Amino acid sequence: MKLLALILFVLAAFSINGFSQEKKDSSELKTVEFASPIKTDGKFDRNPVRKNCFSFITETAACEKVSDIYYGNLRSGNDWDWFQVMGAGSRNKIKKIGRKNWTDDFKIPLVEPYAKLGEGEQRHIVLDASGADGADGKPGMNADGTFNSDSNVFVKEMPQTNSIVSKAKSNYQPFEKAIEGNMYVMRVIDENNDFYVLFRVDELERGTRCRISWKRIQAPQKN
Repeated sequence: MKLLALILFVLAAFSINGFSQEKKDSSELKTVEFASPIKTDGKFDRNPVRKNCFSFITETAACEKVSDIYYGNLRSGNDWDWFQVMGAGSRNKIKKIGRKNWTDDFKIPLVEPYAKLGEGEQRHIVLDASGADGADGKPGMNADGTFNSDSNVFVKEMPQTNSIVSKAKSNYQPFEKAIEGNMYVMRVIDENNDFYVLFRVDELERGTRCRISWKRIQAPQKN
């Protein structure tokens, strides 16, 4: 009888821990609506109060400060809708999970942030619009302005042209195509923060606006 009681207690404790974990990861969804600063005619919106950026740390759209994610800052041929992740130190990283709903069961991948910059180091981005494949085998731009690469952007190290020679971090790809119905996971990291955000593109008006739902989640466990 005592053994049965102990088993029941252990099972009950496991159930409570499982519920607590699920409860923590099932926080209330929040929404953000972005507006592209590049208009459909190609002109840039000079309005200082823009809505193309967001900070998951402060949960505000403070474009005049360093934000964690931007929408609409880049157009590549016929592809108008892009996310760009930055943040203080440019260590934020984004991964596309694919077409998912919040009620679906799917695995959250680990996201290793970009390495911390050392003294004199910078990160540079170059979009290869030549149409030719890069030296590392990544394809360039097609004739119609689209990309074939999985991330849709070919990023390589930018050569230094100024008199002050500084090191550059390569393998830096802060862009991801915004696709309606797709889920994304993002690692937000700076000197004082390190957490995961899961978000989904709920609405997308090409080259104009993007509405996402999001929430913080616990970091996935390493296998």
